[in-house]
Amino acid sequence: MSPVWDGLEKGMNTGNSNRAQIVFVWVMISLCFVAVAARMFQFQIYLRRVVLNITEEERDKIHVSQITLQPERGRILSRNNTLLAGTLPRDILVMERYNFLNPKNKKEKQQATLELIASIQNRTPEQVLKTIEKSTAVDFYLERLLSEPDRARVLEMLTARKVVGLRLDPNFKRYYPMKDLASNILGYVDRDGAGKYGVDGRYDDILRGKPCQYITAMDALSRPMFLDSSPPPRSPKGADIELTLDEFIQSVAEQELDEACKSSGAPGGCVLVMDPNNGEILAMAQYPRFDPNEYSKYPMANYRNRAISDAFEPGSLAKCFTMYAALAMGVTRPDTVIRCEAGFSVGRKVIKDVPGTRYGDLTATEILAKSNNVGTVKLALQCGEEALYQTFREFGMSGRTGVDLPSEGVCTIPRLSQWSKTTIAVLPYGYEMMATPIGLCRAYAMIANGGRAITPHVVRAVVNNETHQRLEPKQPYADQILSSEKTKMLAEMMTQCIEIGTGRHAKVPGFSGRIAAKSGTAVQLERDEEGRGRGYSKDKVVASFIGFLPVEAPRAVISVHIWEPDAEGPTHGGELAGPVFAKLADYVATRMNMQRNTSEIETPTSTPNSLAINKQKNQTPTPSVKDYLDQGVMPDVKGMTKGQVYELLKTLNLEGRFEGFGLACSQQPEPGESLEQIQVCHVNFSDEQLRQTKDALHE
Repeated sequence: MSPVWDGLEKGMNTGNSNRAQIVFVWVMISLCFVAVAARMFQFQIYLRRVVLNITEEERDKIHVSQITLQPERGRILSRNNTLLAGTLPRDILVMERYNFLNPKNKKEKQQATLELIASIQNRTPEQVLKTIEKSTAVDFYLERLLSEPDRARVLEMLTARKVVGLRLDPNFKRYYPMKDLASNILGYVDRDGAGKYGVDGRYDDILRGKPCQYITAMDALSRPMFLDSSPPPRSPKGADIELTLDEFIQSVAEQELDEACKSSGAPGGCVLVMDPNNGEILAMAQYPRFDPNEYSKYPMANYRNRAISDAFEPGSLAKCFTMYAALAMGVTRPDTVIRCEAGFSVGRKVIKDVPGTRYGDLTATEILAKSNNVGTVKLALQCGEEALYQTFREFGMSGRTGVDLPSEGVCTIPRLSQWSKTTIAVLPYGYEMMATPIGLCRAYAMIANGGRAITPHVVRAVVNNETHQRLEPKQPYADQILSSEKTKMLAEMMTQCIEIGTGRHAKVPGFSGRIAAKSGTAVQLERDEEGRGRGYSKDKVVASFIGFLPVEAPRAVISVHIWEPDAEGPTHGGELAGPVFAKLADYVATRMNMQRNTSEIETPTSTPNSLAINKQKNQTPTPSVKDYLDQGVMPDVKGMTKGQVYELLKTLNLEGRFEGFGLACSQQPEPGESLEQIQVCHVNFSDEQLRQTKDALHE
């Protein structure tokens, strides 16, 4: 091809390139014109229709703003549909910066605005002005959640047109009507509307909904003006969450735990109540707690959920895992006799029991009931390291449970390759390992349900407030991990803990079923400032007690753990945590309609003690609860169970303070006093009252 043709071709290519650039530039310019035209339409046509429908006087008072509508946060409900967390309307104080800094504004109004803001925020007007001048935003929040008195002051000033550049945007504040009840499960919502900890933190995206933004004309009070026919925009409300929690069981669990921790000087503790058949958590109590309505007044340590995050060496609670390994390996049977001498050596490690105890020959059942260390280690040695390691893993002692709450801790045991020569001598009774309360509760649930690995959870359902669709989260399949035959055998052995062993303080009067249980007292490591172990403490222990009831068809696993009680009082798991277990089991049995010896004690519509006796003796019945309530006076609760009293007081909006367990034997205020003067009812319970009722029924 000749050079002439080459030059022509290059010129044509250059022309095409220039033409494409010109087209691109014109397209961009056209898009800019379209954007400007759309904006002009919005202000000149759409908003003009609004302005034309108002008076001349009102027209001079309006301006245009972009509004962000915060959605109403979804509720959190108990399994009984009781509100645990809701929302209250609270306005946001917004500064319209350019409106405030407008040179046409009077200095007096600007100064009044600064003084109003300063009084709300406890600052000086000069500090407020610096904040406004430094900001580059068109609008910004001054106060996210105005108190009702502050809102009234702002509204009064706006109405009188004494301030400029302020407006009130609608918003919502989280509130918790039960105050600190289940606060470790619920979490809280901060001033920015973000969920922290617990359910509010874990499910923040589901609960908070989606904000909505729009541009509208504002009147002199900085209120949106919806004067045309179109309805005002609305932000979709967040979804509601229904929990597995039973607020009655939760309240009793917290009360009993509080009493035990305060009386023993313990700095912390937790209680779990779980359905072993499906993993539903009925209660998860903690001491100390916090009020999520005023979360900033409490130390951050109170926000932490001990029941799922705090791992510790469980001590004798692990003996059930060792005993299962021995049963599964065929090493022992419940009636196998084993020599349990005062001391037993494994290498350089000497295994001893609690000072002052000498047992001699014990059956495997007695070893578990009396929590004998020597017999437990002997069984572990017969099982071997690998079998013991695999059994502990099957019980979930090397991972998390998958509970649907944030910050779950990890259960850990050393890998088989990391075992020392003494691991086989201490792991069988719960040392050189770490376990969380939720992990231990799930492990005992596996014994109760025949060996299935259920997943603990607190969310029962999520309800979409727009479509009203109720979605129940699908729980992972519960694999059959353990032998149902051996777990049943182990459960039978565990019933002797309360009958003849370390759990004698955990007996539940009046309960006709049997309870399988195990106590634990774990000495804790002392640590230096860098977290390194300095040996075991002489007086710091975790007192624990776990059991399930009834053994025949388990419906509840109850786990109690109390950290570092005062060494001067009871510190053993059976002595300190056992009574807490007994009182809570007493209530749970009533609440869940488990079989009891006194069939007459069923409803709070009458006082069972006096009414049942009078029926037997053909005497005139005492007044029923309804009779008292019809007169507006305090009912007679004597003879009722703790659960019946609690539910009755809740219906009367009264606070209950309880002592002891069994049946109610005395109360203050006395029956017949006007309910208008009563806020708190003190009730004492007694096991003796229960025996008197039973004797009277058989006369």
